[in-house]
Amino acid sequence: MTTLTKLAFALLATLLISAPLHAKDYSLANGSVHFDAPDAWPAIMEKTNGNPQFYAFQIRNPDASGTLTRITVTTRELQSPSDFDAFVQQELARARQSAGFSEAAGALAGEHTLHYHFDEDKHSQIVRLHLIQHGTHAVVLRCQRPRDAKASRQWLADYRKGCADLARQLGN
Repeated sequence: MTTLTKLAFALLATLLISAPLHAKDYSLANGSVHFDAPDAWPAIMEKTNGNPQFYAFQIRNPDASGTLTRITVTTRELQSPSDFDAFVQQELARARQSAGFSEAAGALAGEHTLHYHFDEDKHSQIVRLHLIQHGTHAVVLRCQRPRDAKASRQWLADYRKGCADLARQLGN
């Protein structure tokens, strides 16, 4: 091995060791579902083995108190890809059975989406639900925040953009 080759390997090793780790990169379902989340969204819960698997993120709103704003990405393994339509119907029915359910105004992009309000612990919530198929895995993206939360326009815009970016990354 030449001195130049040794130097190249040493430089490459140094770069790899000193490269920052991107804490915002996440994967589920043995790596078949992967996405990035903003650094400002700490993962507050995770289950990355078994069925289902999920990550839950807390979205901090400095102007609000009380109920958390959170986004979850959940995967469920299906018996076959053809089971996805039944899964969608089951998830939509479950959402519609929530206390205080009402569909929200405003269209969402994507075929299997639902924008709705419901009551959680006597607090009205607003949810954007995206149901996405990845082969034999169903992915549920749930963006939930208090409906009456005090929030700046910038915070709301960032929250909506973050949820839409996740939906796009996940295929919806």
